[in-house]
Amino acid sequence: MGLVKRIKYTISAIKLIPYKILYGNRLNTGKQINLGSKTKIVVTKCGKIEIANDFESKRFCYLSVQSGCMIIGQHCFMNQNVSVTCLKQIEIE
Repeated sequence: MGLVKRIKYTISAIKLIPYKILYGNRLNTGKQINLGSKTKIVVTKCGKIEIANDFESKRFCYLSVQSGCMIIGQHCFMNQNVSVTCLKQIEIE
């Protein structure tokens, strides 16, 4: 893995810290997560989100779980301005 990718993953890990503190075990992430700028994650009390390894999002992505469970599988990519809202269950592979 190149130096640039390592820096991106480190920055994304830092971006995830407030979400991990806020949502606790309702947000599970794998390794090598790359969040674009202005990406927002919202999980309500009844919701849960799982993001597997090698996830990448570009800027202005919005992931929201109102209730139920959102599962994003390995090697997923979301382009800019993508909005995904889960009311019961969504699984993206």
